[in-house]
Amino acid sequence: MIRIPDAYQDLFDRPIIVSLATVQPDGQPQVTPVWADYVDGHVRVNTAAGRQNTRT
Repeated sequence: MIRIPDAYQDLFDRPIIVSLATVQPDGQPQVTPVWADYVDGHVRVNTAAGRQNTRT
């Protein structure tokens, strides 16, 4: 697991908006703004079922 440096920890002390980038089946990038936070050593990304970034 990668540790977030202390100098940047404050970025995750509250929910923030991050850009989640994925690649669609045709090779085109898909970038979506999503909420994220840092809990128990893990970055959690908040998304909803059925949105483009949850499809396989």
